[in-house]
Amino acid sequence: MRVGSRGPKSNDHRRAVVILLDLISCFLSAIRFGTIRVPLAMNNSNRVAVVVAIAVLAAVWFLRHRHVDWRPTTVHAIADAKYEPLVRTDFSDDHLWDAVCVDVRNGDPEMREPMKKWLELNHRIGQMTGVDELQALVDFVDDAKYASKGVEQLLAEEPEHVKHACLFVFDRTSSASVDHPILVIDLVGTRGRTFRAVPAQVGGIAANLSVGNMGWEAFADDVDKDGVFRGFKEAR
Repeated sequence: MRVGSRGPKSNDHRRAVVILLDLISCFLSAIRFGTIRVPLAMNNSNRVAVVVAIAVLAAVWFLRHRHVDWRPTTVHAIADAKYEPLVRTDFSDDHLWDAVCVDVRNGDPEMREPMKKWLELNHRIGQMTGVDELQALVDFVDDAKYASKGVEQLLAEEPEHVKHACLFVFDRTSSASVDHPILVIDLVGTRGRTFRAVPAQVGGIAANLSVGNMGWEAFADDVDKDGVFRGFKEAR
């Protein structure tokens, strides 16, 4: 099972249609207000045909050269992770790993409805039109070369001053524990310090630490007695 892979091609098709209609509208408006001038010798139908052709070419170019992909992926090396990496070091149960990845992608159940409404609002104003759902911006590193590796070994794979703020690890403790807490490793503050978090909280931690919206202590100081972050206590 490929966790976090790209969605159905129909998403891209819908996105292409939206982009195409937006471009046609923009071109027609530009012609109307004189920003773009079409030769006067053309009749109205020919002018529209030219506009549509230009819009189609622009939409095709955009879809072929787009660089923003909101969907996390599965990669085979920490260095290849675009977003904060979740590294698998325990390979005892493939089904459990898949289930944990689903929980990470889905995030905090209490936040799904507010995030859904936020996404719908963006759709209404023409933003994020190719995105059907918001997923945790975490890339899944699934390769047996990381089997049983500890914190120091993983830190050696992630040099200092790189793009990631933290490293998530699905290890033996994650596999054996009831709520499968993920190990979180600091990469930019006190490098190598850790705490654990349940899978549903990983996306929020990644999002906030990666942009510096919240500091390490905001999460590490709010763990339960067993050292696991299950959400902010004041919100529970």
